[in-house]
Amino acid sequence: MPGVEILANEINTILRGRFYQPVSDSAAALFAALAALAVIILLGLAQGKYEAMKQIGVLAGLLALILFGSYFVFAYGFIVPPLVPVLASFIVAAPLALLRRSLSASVYLDERIAELLAAERRLFTNGRKRLSPDSNRLRLDTGEELESPTNFPTDKFYLPRGLEWKSDALGFLSRDLINRAVFVDSALRSIEDVLLIGDRDGQIIFANRSARRIFNLPERKLLGRNIFEQLNEAENKIADSTEEAEETLAQLTIDQNSIEREITVGKNDSRSFVLRMAAVVGRNENDAGETLGIIATLSDITQHRELQKTKNDVIALVTHELRTPLTAIQGMSEVLTEHAVEPESQRKMLLTINTEAKRLASMINEYLDITRLEAGAQAINFAPIVVESLLERILLMLEPLAAKREIKIVHCYLLNHTTVSADAERLAQMLTNIVGNAIKYSPPHTSITIETRASGGMLEIIVADEGFGISAEQLPRIFEKFYRAPQRQTTETTGTGLGLALAREIAELHGGYISAESEPNKGSTFTVHLPLAPENREISRPS
Repeated sequence: MPGVEILANEINTILRGRFYQPVSDSAAALFAALAALAVIILLGLAQGKYEAMKQIGVLAGLLALILFGSYFVFAYGFIVPPLVPVLASFIVAAPLALLRRSLSASVYLDERIAELLAAERRLFTNGRKRLSPDSNRLRLDTGEELESPTNFPTDKFYLPRGLEWKSDALGFLSRDLINRAVFVDSALRSIEDVLLIGDRDGQIIFANRSARRIFNLPERKLLGRNIFEQLNEAENKIADSTEEAEETLAQLTIDQNSIEREITVGKNDSRSFVLRMAAVVGRNENDAGETLGIIATLSDITQHRELQKTKNDVIALVTHELRTPLTAIQGMSEVLTEHAVEPESQRKMLLTINTEAKRLASMINEYLDITRLEAGAQAINFAPIVVESLLERILLMLEPLAAKREIKIVHCYLLNHTTVSADAERLAQMLTNIVGNAIKYSPPHTSITIETRASGGMLEIIVADEGFGISAEQLPRIFEKFYRAPQRQTTETTGTGLGLALAREIAELHGGYISAESEPNKGSTFTVHLPLAPENREISRPS
């Protein structure tokens, strides 16, 4: 370039005042500090998902901003930017900030490892594996314990443990705690009692296999449901107990009181359970005494109730039913052995002893039959039975008793050769009890009608008498064991109170049932319903 041109440019610059100005050292230091601060702040914000990519993007963007900013300041502001100190600050601050974040994360990880170890100590109370603070490797140590997690500072520089120690520690603790959690989960799921665990709001978060079986719902449908609504539904309660549920929830979560009561689950095949509910209370230093959720268990006491009922039946049999004939037998036998009795009186007493002994034996046999049938210990031998032939044999035995009481038996078989699959002995026992009751509880000069017919695939055996009848209040109880409806009757018609209970049990074991209708002073009608054999299913009632 010629010297004249250079001089002309200098004169032009002087006249126009276009001079480049360098920044002061203090300003350069300030810009360098701002660059370092920007690196620290932006790397702190670049967290979460895709953190590495965010950090690279932030650093690249900040570097581009420094370079392009320096260019525009130099080109249009006529200022010589402090590019070298700013870049030096950027280059130094970026790895230091990343190192600081790595150290902070490492310290935080040490704290979490210490917390996991503290939890491991609480769960495993016997000799267990521990981490030694004096070693970078795992080893069995039943003496020295790891430092408390509160000894890890977070507000100052702290040299954390090495990555190998962390890797070993996390592997050790995760295996122990996962195995423990799997064991506890398997144990809870294997509990025979129904187990439901809910959160503080009563929403089910865990249900074991027994719960799924009793409630007949898969786990995915049980989880998330309200525990009180589920229990009310299982009890067949009407969902009108919102206030009651809220009160119970408050009693559990706020007052931390336990609840225990009996419930019945199911309609037809109902079972009895003891429901126990309690609060899940925190035990460590962070949530000691705080209610974390609620737990409910259902213990099946159906068998216990049946055993208790059997026990009560036996007590009733001994205290009420067996005492009367035993007292009569004892009293008359003492009279016969200690006193001289006239032959006629002696004969009557011996007849009475014989009658009471037979009654006693009949009562015991009937009770044992009922008990065996209820327990399923009595074998039922099913075979094709012609009902009309069976009824004829029963009436052949009972007609002398009816004739003695001047009672007429009329049979009206609307079907012929009707076949049912049944145990002949048990079916005969059931029908004998029903017809025998009709004879015993009918006044003289009346009649008993026995009818058979088919209806809806069922055979109906109808026994109707013209006896004293049963009141509407007493009718629902006549199939209970030892129950005898109070009515006008002589001492000859006293019974054991077991005949109809045995008849009902036999009918139910054959897939049928017994119904009864009665009106005082007009008579009673007992109908036995039994499934017809397949070859008789199409039989229709004759016109």
